[in-house]
Amino acid sequence: MLKYNIRTALRKISLLKNHTVISLIGLTISLVCVFVITAWTIQELQYDSFHDHSESIYMVTTEMKIENGDNVTLAETPTALAQELKNRIPSVEHSFNFMYLYGQRVLKIGNNKYPESGVAADSKMLEVLNFPLLYGSINDLDKPNSIFITEKLAKKLFPAESPVGKVIEYPNNNLLTVKGILRDIPENSSLKFDFIVSNQIEEGNDSSWWPLSTNTIIKTIPNTDIESTKQMANTIWRENIKYEQFSIDLLPIEKYRYGANFGAFNAKHGNYLKLFSFIGIAILILLLASLNYINLVSAYLIKRTGEVSIRKIHGASSKTILKYFLVESAINSIIASVMAILLSALFIRYFKLILDVNISSRYLIISYILGTIGAFLMIGIISGLYPALLTSSYSPFSKIQSNRSSVYQGRLRNAFVISQFILSISLTIVCLFIIRQTSYLNNFDLGYNSHNIVEIYLPPQGEKDFETIKNNLLSNPNITQVSFAGNSPVDVSPFFMTDNWKWDGSEEGASTSIYRLTVDDSYLNIFQIPLLEGRNFSGAKTDETKVIINEKLSQLLGFSSPIGKILWQGENKFEIIGVVKNFHFQNLSNTIQPQLFAYSATKNRMFVEINQNTEPGLNAIKNQFTQFYDQLFSYSFIDDQVKSLYVNENKISLGIIVFTILTILLSCIGLIGLITFNTELKTKEIGIRKVCGAKITEIVVYLNQDILKWFLVGVVISAWISWYLMTKWLGNFAYKISLNWWVFLLGALIIFTITALTISWQSWKAARANPVETLKYE
Repeated sequence: MLKYNIRTALRKISLLKNHTVISLIGLTISLVCVFVITAWTIQELQYDSFHDHSESIYMVTTEMKIENGDNVTLAETPTALAQELKNRIPSVEHSFNFMYLYGQRVLKIGNNKYPESGVAADSKMLEVLNFPLLYGSINDLDKPNSIFITEKLAKKLFPAESPVGKVIEYPNNNLLTVKGILRDIPENSSLKFDFIVSNQIEEGNDSSWWPLSTNTIIKTIPNTDIESTKQMANTIWRENIKYEQFSIDLLPIEKYRYGANFGAFNAKHGNYLKLFSFIGIAILILLLASLNYINLVSAYLIKRTGEVSIRKIHGASSKTILKYFLVESAINSIIASVMAILLSALFIRYFKLILDVNISSRYLIISYILGTIGAFLMIGIISGLYPALLTSSYSPFSKIQSNRSSVYQGRLRNAFVISQFILSISLTIVCLFIIRQTSYLNNFDLGYNSHNIVEIYLPPQGEKDFETIKNNLLSNPNITQVSFAGNSPVDVSPFFMTDNWKWDGSEEGASTSIYRLTVDDSYLNIFQIPLLEGRNFSGAKTDETKVIINEKLSQLLGFSSPIGKILWQGENKFEIIGVVKNFHFQNLSNTIQPQLFAYSATKNRMFVEINQNTEPGLNAIKNQFTQFYDQLFSYSFIDDQVKSLYVNENKISLGIIVFTILTILLSCIGLIGLITFNTELKTKEIGIRKVCGAKITEIVVYLNQDILKWFLVGVVISAWISWYLMTKWLGNFAYKISLNWWVFLLGALIIFTITALTISWQSWKAARANPVETLKYE
């Protein structure tokens, strides 16, 4: 019987060409999106779960309470913490430090230089975490002259020979021997690196409680009471760290990517907004495709009542007819799934660009399996169940029941079309608001100049050459200004928040936190940060006890004029010599915080402003850099750093634009199918109206008047939904656009225009048909 149903369903699918093509296009487009988004979602949610006993592994994080009362999680901890936790907490089986080598370290082999990303650690890291060695012993990592490299890096550095035993020159003239080869790091690992060196190379035997300069991971014994462990860890912390706004937490490594509020300060961590946005889009697209399918199938059932009647007259039971329609629907879903798998494999690289990720083929295969099963269940069974039940219960001898059934089907189709309008209009309005907010963020006046300024990280051994480099650069006509500092004004991390500040009139026992940026006397000029009161740094040695504060801190101090007033940090006192206008030194999700500039001779960044001749300016900088530093020259523009603050918002914006277009396309496909069905159903009526003198425009309006009513209902409901969603989303930003009424209107007009163009062509074609031919057809 199943074989007969399949054969009959395939024959019917081939006969209803228009209906089949329209249905399959919609299903295929939706499944392509669902497959790719599902693969990415599974990969994201499986981050760091590949480690053995991952449920017992915890990242120790530093929790910091900021001025507005929120908590921000920092991955960094003191170097002394790991050993203290192991020594004093019985439930801690292993603990170790590792340090991200931020930026890139230049590895030299002969005259060739390779900038690569790495970590500094010891053998406990490979003992606890699942980064398998292909060659070597993990104990070699405890030797300061050893380096472990990944299989990928080994092929890059030594393409034609074995890397084991080879010597690599590491920064600061360290000669390291390749003692181990690691399997390439999995895509779903929060820890990503190309090599590991001994932590003795980077931090020596330092074991201190401040500053926060390393990362700490612990592994607990089985069945540990983690809350008790956390309390003991915080007791140890409080004994050694007196800053009240800091505490520590134990974050399961499986939740490291999404399990804490890392704020805007660490791009390695996942973004819940991005994740849920794309999951929501996938669900909406699949829902829209299912509504399209149900609508089109139920519409065409009116034309298939004769087929059902004949089957029933020949003895087919309701159960038999139910099985037949389910088989037909299942075949459609399988065909769409196969086509979607082929298309998603073809276009996967474009989706990777939209999502800004590398999607492992393993998770694509899983998504294909789960997606096909899901499509079979949702589209093949659930979407096919309604028409199957409707037709199987149909009585071929009851005209009254037939009329009632038609009315019921009509009302249900109306509801489906309204749902489509609600989804497409809501998504369009949301898309417009996200584009406006993203544009607002990208063009926001941050309060400082970021144009044509290049940032270069400097090795520590070059500090004595600051003045020489500066004078040489300024002698070049393509260079206008040069500054040396310890901080960029872009996205200053809470890592640079300093504590224990006091002043005359401050509350007794209170400890105020202030962001501290170390700069030189050219910093305010190159970034064009306006000085409202007082003076700039002069460059003299005595300026090391002077500070310049921002308006926010000036308001906090409460002085009518802060110039000349003293700030105390412990035993150190600093005289306020100037006040600058507030500027935004963090992502616009955050409000402006109290901040000061301190003058310091220790600086690790160079900022150079070049004129419009970009290439000659960069070449001049490179020549000076290579003259004084034996490192690979690299740079970044401050403008690009500012743009990177909103990379998630930009990616979400791009993704929603693309998927909104697909959603509108799906809606158009559904409308084309529906209007095609309506015109076929009313062919005789159209012919009679034309014979009676009806104009083409009147017939077009008549055919589409119901759709226009459904559209208006969709506008009202979608306006409320999009207003609610955007109110929630914009609440994440300290600086945001207003929910202007005209954006809601524009979103509705866009869908109205597309709908009108979509349905007008089919309606016009039907209205212009020769009534003689249409009546003869009927």
